[in-house]
Amino acid sequence: MRGVDATHISTTSLKPLTPLKLELTVKLDHNNFLLWKQQVQAAIKDWEQQDQILLCWLLSSISQGILPELVGCSTASEVWSTVERIFSSHSGANLMQLKLQLQTLKKGGMTMTEYLTKKKSIFDTLAHIGYLIPEEDRIMYVLSGLGSEYDPFVIPITLMKSCYSMPEITALLLTHEVRIDQNMQVESLNVNMAVNKRGGNSFQANSGRGHNQNFNY
Repeated sequence: MRGVDATHISTTSLKPLTPLKLELTVKLDHNNFLLWKQQVQAAIKDWEQQDQILLCWLLSSISQGILPELVGCSTASEVWSTVERIFSSHSGANLMQLKLQLQTLKKGGMTMTEYLTKKKSIFDTLAHIGYLIPEEDRIMYVLSGLGSEYDPFVIPITLMKSCYSMPEITALLLTHEVRIDQNMQVESLNVNMAVNKRGGNSFQANSGRGHNQNFNY
């Protein structure tokens, strides 16, 4: 059977699939081979026509960038196997890259929402290609990317065994981030007040020395 030209597929030329008749009225025995063969050949011809319709339908659903890789495929099964092989190899490479991203992604200067969103995106992509990560491991991946300012939160969690779900950890991290921001604001305010106080004392001391010098003069 010759291969279909994968680069010239018209969706308007596709015919609807019709039910394939697989039931044979003549059962093969030692006396009816020719009659049985004729019946089977007719069924095979019908199947080949159906297969070509399915082949065209598959090719019409594939983008122009991938079609050249399918040139020479003569059956729907060949197209399906080739596409599956192409994307399974891509998935293998993507799996290693995504696992590396998962291990190396750190919160850094991102907000907690941004960080958690990126982690979740990697989890979801891994799940889409068939690599499911247990919830307990997802929690550890999230916690491992946090800075030392989160140690008071992370250390107790890592010592516990399956006490929290991922949604609960997410809520607790967002709350902890708010507390860290509040503490930083308070510390910044205290530093500014201390600096202003020292500046005021220095100004008063200098004013006093100037007054004595004028008085002695």
